[in-house]
Amino acid sequence: MNRLISLALSIFLLLATGCVGRAAPLPPQEEGSIQSSVLHTQAPPGDDSVPGEENIPIEEAPAAEEPAEPVEEEPYVRVIDPAAPMVALTFDDGPHEVYTDLILDVLEEHRAVATFFEVGRNVAQYPQPLVRMDEHFTAQPCIAESWDVSADGLEYTFKIRDDVKFHNGDLLTVDDVCFSLQRGIDTPKASPSFSRVDSVERVDDHHVKVILKSPYNQILANLALPFGPIMSKAYVESVGDEEFARKPMGTGPFKFVDWVKGEKVILEANEDYFLGAPSIKRVELVTIADTSAALLNLEGGGIDAYCDIQTSDYALAQSNENIKIVEGNALGYEFLQFNTAKAPFDNVKVRQAVAYALDKDAMLQGINDNIGTKVDTVILSGGIGYTDKIQVYDYNLEKAKALLDEAGYANGFTCDIHVPSDVYGKYAQVLQNSLREIGITANIKQEELSAFKVSTNGGNYDMAINGCSFTVMDVFESCGDSIYGPKIGDTNNTFYDTPRVNELFDEALVTVDEARLAELYEEVLVILSEEAPLVPFIWRVRNITCNKDLNIPYMDPYAFHFLHEWSWNS
Repeated sequence: MNRLISLALSIFLLLATGCVGRAAPLPPQEEGSIQSSVLHTQAPPGDDSVPGEENIPIEEAPAAEEPAEPVEEEPYVRVIDPAAPMVALTFDDGPHEVYTDLILDVLEEHRAVATFFEVGRNVAQYPQPLVRMDEHFTAQPCIAESWDVSADGLEYTFKIRDDVKFHNGDLLTVDDVCFSLQRGIDTPKASPSFSRVDSVERVDDHHVKVILKSPYNQILANLALPFGPIMSKAYVESVGDEEFARKPMGTGPFKFVDWVKGEKVILEANEDYFLGAPSIKRVELVTIADTSAALLNLEGGGIDAYCDIQTSDYALAQSNENIKIVEGNALGYEFLQFNTAKAPFDNVKVRQAVAYALDKDAMLQGINDNIGTKVDTVILSGGIGYTDKIQVYDYNLEKAKALLDEAGYANGFTCDIHVPSDVYGKYAQVLQNSLREIGITANIKQEELSAFKVSTNGGNYDMAINGCSFTVMDVFESCGDSIYGPKIGDTNNTFYDTPRVNELFDEALVTVDEARLAELYEEVLVILSEEAPLVPFIWRVRNITCNKDLNIPYMDPYAFHFLHEWSWNS
């Protein structure tokens, strides 16, 4: 669920008056557990320094790539200088565990996307979806300029823009949209976007209808994921899947130029991009495996930004006056869960007692170095159904002891805490120490992820500390896998099965009225907080550590990196 992946990218940027772009820590990562990704741009003319040169494989671009006479009001950077500023990127691949493989699978099977940049969830760079989600988790127009929803919530009719051009100059049509969406429906790897879609219909020259299997209020968010970009039907059919995989072509702000497998991908600006030409004129993605190189290059001026730096690097980054850290909430959190089918954790008072012994501040400050946000529920404020009516478990050992006494465990008991990594083991140690003070002896059992899943899914555990990430800011998406009764035997390894919660979710899953959905989810959150089958304690944040002069509008919660929206402070 939390398998981290990375792509090392080196991006050469040729800038207009301002360089543009945008991006996305996850749970604190163990040293060496991820690779860095680097976006490499050129240093200004006259800068002969070469910070970090030995870390960065760079090939010289043809001389013709260099502007003969740079225009003063349009600063540029040459793409051949290894002293170029860089941007390092590291990505979390979320609950589906497919993002790193996605690009390869898509290029090898789905043929639906363009470059390795998508591995970094960079859906905005090359292909474009029907809609895109903003930082407030709200759907915004993209290929589709507007949409209507049927009264029963089963049909979404999209009006397609008439000014979108593919990179070869061809105008995008409704037929291209239908072709692309149908490929998504037919492709298993695209299930995060299309598993709820039944069919696609061409309405007329300007409209496409997406028909769902059942109402689903988050379908727009699903369609915004990088599994269903719109392709040119004519191009794919003319060149074939293999050639399209090698030389993809779409509608986004950057065009595909070249791909040396395992080494680099080269992109150039799409001057006809329907949302406005990007200021970045050339992009080169180069694989770099050394995780320590990115921050060193950032400090030395060799790179411009580094996404999702490790917790251990935060203090070093914050101490450097030439760089800054831009943060934003991610879609994920850390939590304690119970096996509610096994004594003594089948007793709600025991679960509540342990919840009161969960020292969230110690975990956030002592382990995460205050990177993240202490939370008491499974959705952020602003999410549908968020409420402050929930039961909050502030650290209180006296209350914990009293609840244990009420539950019949005044003398405590012995149990285990399963964790899938060293990081979660550190959280478990904090809890272990607190539980000892109320008479509970907790043994920590750290397992490889596969063994951890076997233990928890099989019910062979008492408590577990884990984390989750998801793709939609929605209560069911954030916790349904763990507490929805029908998912026992699949993903529900708390074995929590409460009729009322199941009923609320059953209705919520087919409700399209937002007000009613908020009522349903609010009740779920209240019950969840009171019965405590799982207890969230830290909400993850994403970061991008960058040159102090790089202007990044905001941290995208989906970790989509919209480089055409970044800019340099003049």
